[in-house]
Amino acid sequence: IGGEIWIEETIKLYFGLYMALLPLNHELIHQLALVYGQATNEIKKCILRYLQQPVSSIGMHSKELYVLLENCPPGAETLITRMLHILTEKTPPIPELVIKVKDLYYSRKMSDVRFLIPVLNGLEKVGHIPVSQP
Repeated sequence: IGGEIWIEETIKLYFGLYMALLPLNHELIHQLALVYGQATNEIKKCILRYLQQPVSSIGMHSKELYVLLENCPPGAETLITRMLHILTEKTPPIPELVIKVKDLYYSRKMSDVRFLIPVLNGLEKVGHIPVSQP
């Protein structure tokens, strides 16, 4: 919004509405990831702070979540990691989620294995992965 300085209160106002709509329209997750990838560190922190309820409502079975994992925008890996942590806090990851996360990890040639932590307990169901790329 032309030249406006985004302070946390402004972010909360707009983001609150967006997060309320996200469980109703899972396709909004893609725009969120695009914005997150280009956002300042301050905005990223605000986004990560308010993800718990909407992401929990979306759940692990969301088709749009899998599309996002297949087409993760550059810079959105931290957002996805937080989403994965939220989704696997109380429930083990389903095999489809583990496979998509594993595929993203290898396709991006990520060196930070912490990305895989949310799905570690599901890896034995779909096959172990080496810590380093062969």
